[in-house]
Amino acid sequence: PYIREYSPDSDARHYYGLRDVAEALHAHGMIKDEVFRQVLRVARRPSGVDAAHPALNRGQSILIDVTTLRTLAQYDALDALAKCFHVCISREDYDRILVELRVIRAQEDAFIWNHKLWDLLRTDERIESCVFETPQIEGIQHASSRGDISFDSELLAQQRKLPLLVDDRVFQSLLLTESRGAGQAFGSS
Repeated sequence: PYIREYSPDSDARHYYGLRDVAEALHAHGMIKDEVFRQVLRVARRPSGVDAAHPALNRGQSILIDVTTLRTLAQYDALDALAKCFHVCISREDYDRILVELRVIRAQEDAFIWNHKLWDLLRTDERIESCVFETPQIEGIQHASSRGDISFDSELLAQQRKLPLLVDDRVFQSLLLTESRGAGQAFGSS
């Protein structure tokens, strides 16, 4: 049987829905009354049980779409589902989940790298934390005062008369903005 709570009305195939899954899980004592009621509150599809399609049974293989799985997971019913049924998903849903997991992993890696960088910046004696003065120009609010710190290194380098190594695209943008397109900016890449 195919479990799919969210499908277009134009889809003529037979589906069981959340209601049918919740009723089977509840009948087999796999979910508590409160979880059962919560799942029924969000179930929109009428029961798929009829003369040609019997109620779902424990140990049965089911093909369930990922959006329906996510709904069950929100109500902590995923473990119960896996214990009660042999759960299968489509290849497309499997691939979609893998992509989402890779994105999550990449975000976690970036988070870890960011923390390691900040730990290094706080502990490395060669790194100096400093304050600089934001130029006050009448009628113009500097980007730093608006919370944009992308040009702070340029201001600090100017005030301290130090060399500055940056990605040249940042300053191409600055040059083009300040000259209103009158100057030339080019990149090295």
